[in-house]
Amino acid sequence: MLGFYPTDTSNLEFIAWMPLIGGSLIGSSIAFGMYSNGQIIGNSGIIKGLITPTSENKNLRFTFLSALIGTEIVMQYILPLPAVAPNHIGMVILGGLLVGIGTSLGSGCTSGHGICGVSRFSIRSIVATAVFFLVAIVVTSFLTKSLMPNENEETE
Repeated sequence: MLGFYPTDTSNLEFIAWMPLIGGSLIGSSIAFGMYSNGQIIGNSGIIKGLITPTSENKNLRFTFLSALIGTEIVMQYILPLPAVAPNHIGMVILGGLLVGIGTSLGSGCTSGHGICGVSRFSIRSIVATAVFFLVAIVVTSFLTKSLMPNENEETE
C-alpha cells in the first residue's frame, strides 16, 4: 500500500453540517470576489498571476494565496487530519505537479470551472467539470482496487 489511506479513521466521521458550512463559505467568497473585484476567483488563475511578471493585482493575489495557506494551518488545529507519511511525500509532489499541468491544459481548475463557470452556465466549464469528475472516479476506482487490501484475502 502506498500510504494514501489513513489506517486510523476513527476521527474522520462524517458530520453533515461541515460541507454545508464549507460550501456556503466558498459560494460567499466567490460572490464577494465577483461583486468587489468583477473577476472570477479561480485558484489556478490566482497562482498563475503571481508567477506571471505582467499580471495585475499582485497584492490581492498574494493575500488570497496567504489566506488559503493560513486557513489550512488554522484548520489543522481545529480538525486535524492524518499527515502524509514522510516516505510518500514524493507522490504528493508528483500529484501536485500533475494537477498543475492539468489546470494549465484545462484552462482552469475545479474552483474556477466547477464553481464559477458552472454557475454561469459556461459550456466549456460544464464539460471540464464533467471530465474532472469522470477522471476522479476512474482514478479512485483504480487506486481503491489496487492499493487497498482485499478483505476476503487471508493475511499471513
